[in-house]
Amino acid sequence: MIEEYSPYLHVSAVDPPVHLSYREVPAPREEQKNPTHSANFSTLLKESCDGLNVPC
Repeated sequence: MIEEYSPYLHVSAVDPPVHLSYREVPAPREEQKNPTHSANFSTLLKESCDGLNVPC
């Protein structure tokens, strides 16, 4: 299901710029209360966007 629905796996070069805002900083090795909406998600989306030159 992750591959089917996760936005960071569906970024394309024609996507508009992305803006993400979180109250906490990413903590990739720490357990998250709500992993789907944690700041950790932003690191994966940014990596995908950077790889396609989509501003994030």
